[in-house]
Amino acid sequence: MATARSFGSARRGYTLVEMMVVVIIAGVLVTLAVIGVRKYIFTAKTAEAIHMIGAISSAEESYREETGSYLTASSNINNYYPQTDLTPNKTKWAWANPAHTDYAKWRLLAVSANEPVQFGYVAVAGLQTDAIPAPGTAANFSSVAPTGPWVLIKAAGDQNDNGIYSYFVTVRGDGVSSAIHIENESE
Repeated sequence: MATARSFGSARRGYTLVEMMVVVIIAGVLVTLAVIGVRKYIFTAKTAEAIHMIGAISSAEESYREETGSYLTASSNINNYYPQTDLTPNKTKWAWANPAHTDYAKWRLLAVSANEPVQFGYVAVAGLQTDAIPAPGTAANFSSVAPTGPWVLIKAAGDQNDNGIYSYFVTVRGDGVSSAIHIENESE
């Protein structure tokens, strides 16, 4: 009497080539994920600058409605608030900074931030007869002559601490474009 043996049900392992293909595919997927997450992080950081420029613009418009002119909240075009060392870097700063020389002027604008900010901000205002200062950045920045009061708002930050700053510049007021000019967005 012969016994039936089943040879077809033996389990076969993975070959080295199959394992290498799986590892390569996993590596490609991880690389794509890292690139996507890094891009997302930089976009989130630049969103702060765009949001704060909008908040400062709104506050400046409210100030103008009450007084007839915009407020120069910064003592000069390179005096970034809320930093006290006047150099944008990777450090985050609390928005309310009484140690800053321009703190009282920024308080008049009543701009607030829910969290510490990484970018430094400048707001310099003038009348129609005043020249809009060169922001010291944004090679593509150009502004037409204003037909009334204006305010230049600039944000600067070194997002990855490599010494290259990201700049966001806009001019608001009568007869000027309110577009935000961006230089080195992910730096």
